[in-house]
Amino acid sequence: MKRISFLLSFAVAMLLASVAVSCSVDESFTTSRSALLSFSQDTVSFDTVFTSVGSSTQNIRVFNNQNEGIRISNIRLASGGTSGFRVNVDGMMGTDFSDVEIHSNDSMYVFVELTADITGKQEPVELKDSLIFVLESGVMQKVLLMASAQDAEVCRGLVVRGDTTLLSSKPYLIYDSLCVAEGATLRIAEGVRLFFHSGAGLKIYGRIEVNGSVEKPVVMRGDRTDRLLWYLPYDRVNAQWEGIRIFGSSTDNIIENADIHSGNYGIICDSSNIEKSKLLLRNSTIHNVTRHGIFSKNNTIEVLNSQITNAGGDCVHIEGGRCRFVHCTLAQFYPWSANRGAALAFIADERTPLLECDFVNSIITGIGKDELVRIPPRKPEVPFEYNFVGCLIRTPEVKDNPRFSEIVWDNEKPVEKPGMPKNDKAEKPIIQAANFRNIDHDKFVYDFHLDSLSHARGRAVVEASEFLPHDKDGVERVGKPDIGCYQYKK
Repeated sequence: MKRISFLLSFAVAMLLASVAVSCSVDESFTTSRSALLSFSQDTVSFDTVFTSVGSSTQNIRVFNNQNEGIRISNIRLASGGTSGFRVNVDGMMGTDFSDVEIHSNDSMYVFVELTADITGKQEPVELKDSLIFVLESGVMQKVLLMASAQDAEVCRGLVVRGDTTLLSSKPYLIYDSLCVAEGATLRIAEGVRLFFHSGAGLKIYGRIEVNGSVEKPVVMRGDRTDRLLWYLPYDRVNAQWEGIRIFGSSTDNIIENADIHSGNYGIICDSSNIEKSKLLLRNSTIHNVTRHGIFSKNNTIEVLNSQITNAGGDCVHIEGGRCRFVHCTLAQFYPWSANRGAALAFIADERTPLLECDFVNSIITGIGKDELVRIPPRKPEVPFEYNFVGCLIRTPEVKDNPRFSEIVWDNEKPVEKPGMPKNDKAEKPIIQAANFRNIDHDKFVYDFHLDSLSHARGRAVVEASEFLPHDKDGVERVGKPDIGCYQYKK
């Protein structure tokens, strides 16, 4: 019985195959010059591609919308392959293909990749080529190929063992992490761009000085320069690299004017001697990370004029020690999970008493109903010292508590703006988004400069702003300053 079933299935399969072959053989192919191919895109554009490193793969879909087949006599790269572009047609990789058929009302894919040669230039170099389709009718059609090629300093498992300075002549492409050994100092000059491959990070056992400027910040990001979706560059996607970890042996680190984004975490500060400064972070951004933005356990850290936003964990997470934040913006609008942390959490216990935790003229807000998490020690004699002065805070109003002074409670509903995003659970506008210029969860674009509707405008404590007369962008704080790292500007 099984043999009969097998023979029957085999016969049916052979019959279908013969029908398919018959249809293929019998189909006519047009040589009319009016019968043209159409393409899913007439230009294939690659974002910046690092030289000597292969690009991601893009594709073109080639359509034959005619009622007859079309034969393509030749598909080739105009450059003959010297531009670095290469294509795959019907499973074959190369630069020149002959006698390709597309049946009536059918299509095929052509895949395009690029490995650019070293340019010897500091600035990106534009590359162009064309993919030429010559039809049997003699008609020639083209698809333009474009890319921007950038030389980079490739670092694989680099360990800095002595005092070293990175300059901004060209970007650094980092594999297997960049490690600063104990006793060494790594200085990073203004304008340096560090592109970390997946799984790579910056590990500091010694010391780091990041010396960016407002005009030329130091950028630390993932190395994917292509797009996840047509509207979504990988640079807006989290978890593209690890982040910065400052180990217990490291103190006196300074990071100024840095843009740190799209990692698994922002900065992790392992426990060390609280009598020494662990980290000074100034005029910097930490944005869009999978876990905590800043994590500090039993350290002394100071954060000034900085933006820490959109973290899967807490934007700032403090466990004991000392910390001081002045004119900072902590905003929790993390889009990748509804199970996000808070804008700020601080904790103390017997092993990590909280000796000082001061927030001055800072924004602490986000999607949640309470973006301020306080976990006191179980034993009342353990220090749990904190103060908030001149801050805008998204938390239920605290009354008759001297630890909160001149606070703007971010619970009042401002005037709604058209297109304001919705809450995860309820179809109500996220009113805290009105504090900022742009919160766009659809395209994952976030601009935390103050909006004209923001409750933070003109509400900072003047005396606390005097030693920070300019905001993160270098804008002067005049008159009654605004809360947060940005002064409102039209």
